[in-house]
Amino acid sequence: MACIKKISLVGSLLSQNNAKNVPVYFRIHFILPQTKMKYTTYPIRWLILFGIYLSSVNRQMTTTAFAIRNSDVANFFNVSPYQVDLLSIGDTIMAIFTCLFLSVIGRHVGIRAQCLIVGVCMFLGNVLLCVGFISRSFYTCMVVSRIVSGVAVGIVFILPGAFANTWFPSDQIGTAFCVTFLGFNTGGLCSSLIFPRTMHFEPANSTSLNEAAGISDVRSIFTTVYEIVSAISLLVLITLVLFSKDKPPTPPSEAEALLEKTTEKDDKVNWKSDIYLSISLFCNWPFAMLTMGNFLCTSATVIQLVLMPSLVATTFPEKGISRVISYVNLAGFIGAGLFAFATARIVDRIKSYKTISWAGSLIATAFTIGVCLGHHYKCLLCVCMFYPLMFLARIANITAFVEFLVETTYPTNKTALISLHFAFYNASFFVMTTLERFSFNLGGPTYAVIVPILGNALGALCAMVVKPNYRRSDAKVDGGKTLGYGAASD
Repeated sequence: MACIKKISLVGSLLSQNNAKNVPVYFRIHFILPQTKMKYTTYPIRWLILFGIYLSSVNRQMTTTAFAIRNSDVANFFNVSPYQVDLLSIGDTIMAIFTCLFLSVIGRHVGIRAQCLIVGVCMFLGNVLLCVGFISRSFYTCMVVSRIVSGVAVGIVFILPGAFANTWFPSDQIGTAFCVTFLGFNTGGLCSSLIFPRTMHFEPANSTSLNEAAGISDVRSIFTTVYEIVSAISLLVLITLVLFSKDKPPTPPSEAEALLEKTTEKDDKVNWKSDIYLSISLFCNWPFAMLTMGNFLCTSATVIQLVLMPSLVATTFPEKGISRVISYVNLAGFIGAGLFAFATARIVDRIKSYKTISWAGSLIATAFTIGVCLGHHYKCLLCVCMFYPLMFLARIANITAFVEFLVETTYPTNKTALISLHFAFYNASFFVMTTLERFSFNLGGPTYAVIVPILGNALGALCAMVVKPNYRRSDAKVDGGKTLGYGAASD
């Protein structure tokens, strides 16, 4: 009887065109049917996801290539090793500004538009990279190529979360998000297979003839590889132009349905409101802690992707160590890719976001200590074993961190949330690379590895202090529960 009175009350309010004055609780239960949602799957979502995946492969191939051949590229352009580090992470610097910009206006930019921007920028970045290796004086062109690619990279970090939530049911969100990040491991794997085996430039004891041959090797391998990559990125662009869409007709989950039903459609950009929304996130405790935690844990990712070849070559200067570095990279990328995918499936099933977040960080801390001891005592076996394990543990819990963030901040605007989160994530690449390179120059490899030890430990602490209030999972269409706080916004 009470339920009938409640529905009658809301019905009269709506009939008087006063729907905006009705609390969210009543509007949700009146408008939506009292039935379980059925999601019609759309196979095209996997094709779009594959396009995003290839874009992340493209990005990581370049980052890893510059890290593996840091000294060769430095000699080719006659620049310092740190300037080559900046080429490795240069796209993340631009990605910071892209993420910040999208945190303000991102909800007005559809998924299809973001896919097209990614395709165009990746293609142009690859073409400029090929041009950069035409001459040894074209270092500036290389920087421009990384800046252009950085626009795509910023979106690639944001797009998986929005795409997974908009197109995939709740038991596939973690998997869909992980697939695009799996592309980073695939890209690193490809670089680890290609570059150590095709370049043999040894500037330290080379004659002018050998140096000229080495320079030619640098030019030929990079241009050949990225001509192929440019062709692939063009195919990705064409695919995204033809098939990408903003969202399916049927919402993929109950939480997504609630957001669609309770969000006012407004295509106009309100800068003041959108900026205030972004700033207000900094006052949200789960956002602040989990963003800081992911920021600190990125130190382990950076030391594996950017500095590991230099650290290992310094600790073990003997000839042929480049082959060992290649094997360490291969083991890290293969293991991290497989374990990250497995972790995503586990997250989707058991939904223990908090436990996986802090436990993964603590495990990464233990493995990083093993790396530090390996460098200190010059134990090659320890270095070869613990680098991949450290990387595996770190990559595996990225999905849990992001899912934990989305759960505890629901129904906050996802685009603004993910954009701001990954703006800091990208900023951490620059900060951690600079800090670890400085520590390396100051005290050698052992000093550099201390940075990710502290970062992972503090990151685990940040995840521990956030309460596991899974608001998104608790959202129901069938009258069981309400949104929990605030008005829905997406």
